[in-house]
Amino acid sequence: MKKLKLKSGFTLVELLGVLLILAILVSIGFLLFSNVTDESKVVVNKITDESINASAISYVKEFKMNDIYWYDEEDEKQSGNQFTCTTIKQLINKGYLKNNLVDAETGEKIDETVTIKVSRDANKVLLGNAIINSEDCDNSPPTAEITFTGTTAKDIMILFGILIEMMLL
Repeated sequence: MKKLKLKSGFTLVELLGVLLILAILVSIGFLLFSNVTDESKVVVNKITDESINASAISYVKEFKMNDIYWYDEEDEKQSGNQFTCTTIKQLINKGYLKNNLVDAETGEKIDETVTIKVSRDANKVLLGNAIINSEDCDNSPPTAEITFTGTTAKDIMILFGILIEMMLL
């Protein structure tokens, strides 16, 4: 009589059980990973907003502290606060922000014409927050910004001489 040899290995049921467990682990990992990426997009947008805020305040400190750029806040408290506005494009042109800012959640480029409102109190101390897309900026009169590109110091002196002559007339 022949003896049957026992073969070692896994049964089909055991293999299917292992595959089922692996599939469950992969799906849990995928769900956790997708939550992390969604949360990271929100964090990136928050950091971008904070960067725009800090850039706008720095820009205002350097270029817009003159009173002609400031408008009175229209509030019922008559607090004496004032505001000025700038755009993302101005911040990019002055080197405060990098070009091609992108919304992390949508993947779309942030519009460079977006306005940013910076406020100061009655003592001309800047308040620590800037408001992006403020309606006050849409209603404020535009301010002129002069930029000199490709000019020499001699050209600028001639221009100022002409301006002084015009004021004396």
